[in-house]
Amino acid sequence: MKDKQGQKIVAYIEMSGGFASVEDIARVMDVSVMTVRRHLTELEEQGSIARVRAGAIRTHQLREGDEDFTASLKHYEDEKRAIARHAVGLVSSRQTLFLDTGSTCYYVAKYLPEDKSITVITYSLDIVSALRNRRGIRVICPGGELDSILNVFAGPQAEQTLGSFAADISLLGVGAVDLSAGTQENTIVQIPLKTLMAKNSRTSYLLADSSKLGKRSYFSAIPLAELSHVITTTAAEAAHVEALRRAGIEVTQASISSGTVDT
Repeated sequence: MKDKQGQKIVAYIEMSGGFASVEDIARVMDVSVMTVRRHLTELEEQGSIARVRAGAIRTHQLREGDEDFTASLKHYEDEKRAIARHAVGLVSSRQTLFLDTGSTCYYVAKYLPEDKSITVITYSLDIVSALRNRRGIRVICPGGELDSILNVFAGPQAEQTLGSFAADISLLGVGAVDLSAGTQENTIVQIPLKTLMAKNSRTSYLLADSSKLGKRSYFSAIPLAELSHVITTTAAEAAHVEALRRAGIEVTQASISSGTVDT
């Protein structure tokens, strides 16, 4: 990176935890907003940052947990599989399912039975790939702009199309669950799609292994008041589970070893 101002911008974004707004960068650099936007465009072309709404985020933050999907599947694998097995049991024959992106939702896709005539609506190419040879499952993808880093379709077209669908149930992945604010994500692009899935389904379930509870990430998504069901495991800290229940959320804890659940 030959541009010294570009180097300073990247350093400031790093120092700010991976995200910085255009206005904050302009203030710290003592330059105009227009100058900052020009630098951000150049930095994005170099692959150093990615432009997001109102600012920029370091590229490696976008790829965290997604760059190596195989590694993500192995992280807390037993918990994710236990949650997925329980979630699949909630889906009845001939229902329509919104299935979010992420490793836990990927395991859900793998466990879905072919004999229930289920329709799955997803914006995740990983989920589409997992279901493409399952003859008894109908798959609908909203299309839109392909985000090759996250391996999802996103953007206004995807949001408009997804918003026209309704489902019996939605199963949502999550980056983190703040016990006072609600769900949080590493990237902005997925948030409108997750919100639409939750809004346009009769019942919505958040799938969160124990590593996600009581944590924060970069962007707020669904407020705690709008969550009604969380599926986690018996490995979750009791204080975290109790905090969710005090907020009026039904929490189901799947047993990692036995496959049973504690509601």
